Amino acid sequence: MADQGWVKLYRKLRNDVIWQKCTLAQKVVMITILMSVNHSDQEWEWQGQKFTVHPGQMVTSLDSLRKLCGKGMTIQGVRGALLKLGKMGFSTDTSTKTGRLITVSNWAKYQDPDETQHSEQQTDNKATTPNKNVKNDKKKTPSSDALLDRFNALWKLYPKKFGKQNSFKAYKKAIKDGATDDQIKTGIEAYVKYLTKEQTDPQYIKQGSSFFNQRSWEDDWSGGGISPEPQESKPLDKVAALLHEIEDEMSLHPTVSRQEAAEITARMFTENGRTTTADKILKFLDKYERKKSGNEQ
Repeated sequence: MADQGWVKLYRKLRNDVIWQKCTLAQKVVMITILMSVNHSDQEWEWQGQKFTVHPGQMVTSLDSLRKLCGKGMTIQGVRGALLKLGKMGFSTDTSTKTGRLITVSNWAKYQDPDETQHSEQQTDNKATTPNKNVKNDKKKTPSSDALLDRFNALWKLYPKKFGKQNSFKAYKKAIKDGATDDQIKTGIEAYVKYLTKEQTDPQYIKQGSSFFNQRSWEDDWSGGGISPEPQESKPLDKVAALLHEIEDEMSLHPTVSRQEAAEITARMFTENGRTTTADKILKFLDKYERKKSGNEQ
């Protein structure tokens, strides 16, 4: 997901049937998606596999999209908006190994890729918004070029390459404050080992911009990070993940039964390296729900 610059918002959108038939909340989700999808191919590597998203696409989760939409938005509101936008032909929404893939169905209609590289001096493009899909590069000094080369070497090591411009800014500040490339490299390698050991779901991997802005290379990943969770919380995390996947599948396919949703979820978990079955998922959830019901009485 791009982090700088601007996107186009044509006035003719007001006359589009999609815009006219959407609620205010659905319009917020629609515009947020337009500001968040990529304008060029983005790649990252996870557990030896290369993943790519194309222009007009983004990989996210319901909760991440909710946060991008801002105060007052709910997961239920995001889910409903995605269903409506899908039915209206604005976007598609599919589950993948790396998270939720959202694709703007007619990206060129909203953002002509041949015209995205406009000068900042053009009068109709002076205002900038977050998550622009173009770099507004100024002339770099030799020292900036050298820093960029050093940063790119580190960027290649990071597993989730989103927010490169913000990451580079954070990197330059860190170097100015005394951090070294060796420290950052060691921290990235430790984080990758931690992710592999914990079999972390790709959608929960820190984006590159988060890792660099939070100086996460300074965290102790050898024992599970700086804030390891108690052992007893892990079953709850597992339940939450299962519930999240099942709810998502059932919301995308209203006619799908709980059993069918569990089977779909089991396949997704298995594809991500965590072998399980639909029966195991349902038994685990039933056990959790009985325990939760007993605690509430």
